[in-house]
Amino acid sequence: MSAEIRFAEVVVHSPLGRRTDRTNLHQTFHYSIPRRLREHAAVGQLVWVPFGSRQIPGIIVAFSRLSPIAETKDVLDVIDPLPVLTPYQIDL
Repeated sequence: MSAEIRFAEVVVHSPLGRRTDRTNLHQTFHYSIPRRLREHAAVGQLVWVPFGSRQIPGIIVAFSRLSPIAETKDVLDVIDPLPVLTPYQIDL
């Protein structure tokens, strides 16, 4: 991963509240990648992230240099060093 990449887009398995429509059910959330994890982070990898008052698992689906929100929380840790999803599976 490039040293310039500072953010991960993460999908989490958590309800987003009551929704009357079925659009945008799989939203991604942006997290900062701490320096200690930047060399080890990979697309498809399972990570721990803060979500509200909890810590939950998420999957990195993309990286970016910028975040659409001003303040992001850090990815807390890598759960498994090997990706659990391939790029092909993420594209599906």
